[in-house]
Amino acid sequence: MTTGSERGGSDVVLGPAQYGKAEVRLLHVDRGGPRHDITDLNVSIILAGDFAETYLTGDNARVLTTDAQKNTVYALARKFGVTPVEEFDPYTTLEPTQDRILATAVRGHWRYADTEQAWDAAFTGARAALAEAFAAVYSRSLQQTLYAMGEAVLVAVPGACEARFSLPNKHHFLVDLAPFGLDNPGEVFYAADRPYGLIEGTVGRAGAAPGDQGHQW
Repeated sequence: MTTGSERGGSDVVLGPAQYGKAEVRLLHVDRGGPRHDITDLNVSIILAGDFAETYLTGDNARVLTTDAQKNTVYALARKFGVTPVEEFDPYTTLEPTQDRILATAVRGHWRYADTEQAWDAAFTGARAALAEAFAAVYSRSLQQTLYAMGEAVLVAVPGACEARFSLPNKHHFLVDLAPFGLDNPGEVFYAADRPYGLIEGTVGRAGAAPGDQGHQW
């Protein structure tokens, strides 16, 4: 567990976390023989490691972008055919930026320390707190937003001891209007439903009993 916060709540810690790219669709045709073999894959990638800084501060220095993960799937398929998933290379196309659309669909769960709770008030408080954190905290990464929401729930609801979130990226890409003689200064985008980045993580209270590790995100 890693602790740290710029907004107070010193008893709040980052628990298990992971991220990756989900549902990368790939169809590979092997033309190396008289019979062409087709492999149709739906690839999902999940990475775990020392990513605490991106959750706590938004620093992405140690994060392999989910776009690079997608590109790696396609590049490896072209270079080596369908190979073991562990064979990764640097295929990054996203340029660093301070202005990118953040869109997601929040799936959240929070756990209570005991059953002596004012359930309606707790739920209302938790939902309001995470919505406020999502809207008000400047996000340098979706991981940072996840941590901010989890911390906000624990601060707003004293009876809660853990908050767990799964945040898929809703990707929006700039439309190239140059073929039509038009510029596009960050105004017209198209939405892509897959593949998508998938950010998951747990925020809990220091010293709290661990929850069910078999719990599904």
